[in-house]
Amino acid sequence: MKYFDRVNSDVLALILAAIILGLSLSPQAATLGAEHQDGWQHLLAYGLLTGAAIFRRRDVQGTLLILAAIIVYGGVIEVIQPMAGRVGDFRDFAANLAGVTLGLIVMTAVKQVVRSG
Repeated sequence: MKYFDRVNSDVLALILAAIILGLSLSPQAATLGAEHQDGWQHLLAYGLLTGAAIFRRRDVQGTLLILAAIIVYGGVIEVIQPMAGRVGDFRDFAANLAGVTLGLIVMTAVKQVVRSG
């Protein structure tokens, strides 16, 4: 567990959030995949963001607050995308939610394995 205590997952989460924002507001040609076919990218991005953000959280209340913040963050990005020449899409937001859920499940399992080992 000592190695995992040294990992600064909060900094990683902030970097991932900045990358997500940059890619979400950049012109469509600069991102991978065709419009409305990038759900797996949303799933992966928000899964990684969630995993990094909750990695060091030990209390349920703090974890729930982080999850709510990430969900709102993803929703706000979808709302402001049209102002950046992109298209906000409910399917993308749904993929964000799926990524948050996946990140929570995977990181909870990782924490259990690390604590038991």
